[in-house]
Amino acid sequence: MDYVLRTFGLTKIYQDKHVVQNINMTIKKGEIYGLIGKNGAGKTTTLRMILNLINPSSGKVELFGKNPAKNQSIFEKIGSFICHSNFYHNLTAEENLEIHRRLMGVVSKKRTEEMLKKVNLMQYKDKKVEDFSVGMKQRLGIARSMLHYPEFLILDEPTNGLDPQVVKDLRQTLIQLANDYEVAILLSSHILSEVDYLSNVLGIIHEGHLIEELNYEALQEKKKRYLQLSVNDVKKASFILETELNISDYIICDGGIIKVYNKMDSAELNTKMVESSVEVYEMINAHDSLENYFLSITEEGDLIDHYPAN
Repeated sequence: MDYVLRTFGLTKIYQDKHVVQNINMTIKKGEIYGLIGKNGAGKTTTLRMILNLINPSSGKVELFGKNPAKNQSIFEKIGSFICHSNFYHNLTAEENLEIHRRLMGVVSKKRTEEMLKKVNLMQYKDKKVEDFSVGMKQRLGIARSMLHYPEFLILDEPTNGLDPQVVKDLRQTLIQLANDYEVAILLSSHILSEVDYLSNVLGIIHEGHLIEELNYEALQEKKKRYLQLSVNDVKKASFILETELNISDYIICDGGIIKVYNKMDSAELNTKMVESSVEVYEMINAHDSLENYFLSITEEGDLIDHYPAN
């Protein structure tokens, strides 16, 4: 199996505090791995250890099957954008990318122009970085990370400060890199919807621990569609579901809410309830929220609100 990244018990301790503890993760070629966690959960520290920017207190990192500390040339295959990347602020956007292009051995100058267009900065190519907004610097950092055709791309909070159109274009670019060129991508965010949209593997980090990993199938399972009922008598409604409608795939939530996952005719269900004197206050087609699941396993409490089905 073509592993681009493997970590083994990756741990970082600062002043007797475990900022990251015992992280074991794997990423394969062409895989988009989303690392989600609240601010301060340990995402950036984990990425910095992977990139050999800081040393782990214990554990190890393996990139392309090698120890990166002993094989520095391995980083030629990696593009990264961690927090606010440093630029030469007295130089223009184009000049900054040109320096990086030459350092990374990319022959064609057209690549610089291509990347500026991809992040919608071509019109600002002659503007000095010191005059850039935070969002423009973010875009320039992303352009620089992709400039040298990396095989592994590591992005920390890549959509911060970006306008919706640039976010949309970035999504399409990342998906194309993974699908068409088998580039492995590791991106972190505290915005679950952004990571969920892109990722085929999701890692949830909380208080320095990687508490769960979900592959594509598991992610879809967490977002199953259902018919949500609000009734006056949950016990009686449950009895009708099982005995008269032969429905077993349902759950009962707080506040007289029942989620029915079996596919069925909502009109028939409503008729059966009314015939049995169960009042149905509301019936909605919806799907489970991955955000609610995230909150529930990070000890914030399970929510029962829903997203309307498309």
